[in-house]
Amino acid sequence: MFLVDISVVIVNFNGAKFIEVCLDSLFASEISYAYDVWMVDNASSDKSLEILSAYKDRIHLIKNTENTGFSYANNQAINQASGRYLFILNNDTVLEKNTLQLLVDEHERQPHLGAICPKLLNADGSLQCPGSSLGHWRFKQDRARFVPFIAGAAFLMRKSVMDEMGGMDENLFFYNDDIDMCRFLRHKGYPILYFPEAKVIHFGGLSTQYRKVGSLIEGYRGGIYLAYKHYGVVAGILYRIVLCLDLFVRIIANLFNRELLGGYLHVLWINITNDIYLPRIKKEPRL
Repeated sequence: MFLVDISVVIVNFNGAKFIEVCLDSLFASEISYAYDVWMVDNASSDKSLEILSAYKDRIHLIKNTENTGFSYANNQAINQASGRYLFILNNDTVLEKNTLQLLVDEHERQPHLGAICPKLLNADGSLQCPGSSLGHWRFKQDRARFVPFIAGAAFLMRKSVMDEMGGMDENLFFYNDDIDMCRFLRHKGYPILYFPEAKVIHFGGLSTQYRKVGSLIEGYRGGIYLAYKHYGVVAGILYRIVLCLDLFVRIIANLFNRELLGGYLHVLWINITNDIYLPRIKKEPRL
């Protein structure tokens, strides 16, 4: 039984700089649908919890005792959410007042969709295009269109589709979750719609500021994992061979950058050993 139309899910890690404006823009939405908000804090060390305490009567807050990763934290909220739609939203975003209404209205018109996403804008109002530069042309048009890939910063999908997917892959700690989701949707024949009439400002890179090298490592590790998951052993091995060549170039180019050198050497070790699985983190949250 669905208790609300939309459950908004936000994972926060050290997002004190933006989380207040994100929530304020969400609660300022002009929307005719009932919604609730699920916030999962991944053991932030900044003032996030202090800021979130002001919203305690307006959000469901899950406080993790350690950083469990983006996918795992999203699943914590998804598994408890009661909305027939899920709106997955990054903490470093700002919604226009009609964004959520427009997305749900369009999904109601096209219930067969796998997911629908808004136009993403940089802080200066310029267009933010997700994915490879070869596909950016798809997002530079002002009309809705079906696309093979959307960014995970803001998207709406039916709860039933997320359940069919089994939630987010918890072996993806940070990054690559959107690639994995879109691959699943395409495989199942669910259309993915880019709907530029709805807009979201995405500051981008907020979490990576706090763990730049960690994000680099996770990006590569997740890429290897997805090669095996979606394309098989042979593709995975070929991917690792090509990646070795890329890493050798990057290691040489960063010989005098101790931080990045350490990161790329770590990725090289992961690639050689094929150590692509996370240790399971099953900490009970503080509700």
